[in-house]
Amino acid sequence: MQLANTVTEKRAIALEILNNKNSIKGFFQELAFDEVESIYSKMTDVFNNIKEQNKLLQQQNEEKLNALKSIQADLEAKGLTLDDLISLTTHQPIQSIHSPRKKRVTKEQPQFSFTYLNNGKENTYTGKATGNKPQAFKDYLEKTGKTLVDIVIAEDKNRLVEFLAEK
Repeated sequence: MQLANTVTEKRAIALEILNNKNSIKGFFQELAFDEVESIYSKMTDVFNNIKEQNKLLQQQNEEKLNALKSIQADLEAKGLTLDDLISLTTHQPIQSIHSPRKKRVTKEQPQFSFTYLNNGKENTYTGKATGNKPQAFKDYLEKTGKTLVDIVIAEDKNRLVEFLAEK
């Protein structure tokens, strides 16, 4: 059997023995009956203490839960919320504690539609001025030397220029 130097190592070895029924049986076979009875008594005492502590902790948790439910019912009966209680400790007006976040205002990007010939085939591009474009549309722009603003249909051109200026 290996030697343990630290409490953690000793605990690991003890758990290795105690978690296996055959290991426990082998361990106790080497002991006298009086020693086994003494160990059993001590283990029973420890077990009962832990069981009692768990029972007490569970009872305390149930009492806390019941108290919280009672407080919640009292608050609801009086038309109050947790925010009202928080306002007492923070000394802030009730409404400012959880004010709604301001939403980011984003402008809708204008879309345009453009029909063009690429390698003798008629294609239509409908989309926004920013973002990825189909490769065929990129090839058309490169081949003709035009820019996106140059090809936007007239009614969308002014909106697009304004949008790009804001960027």
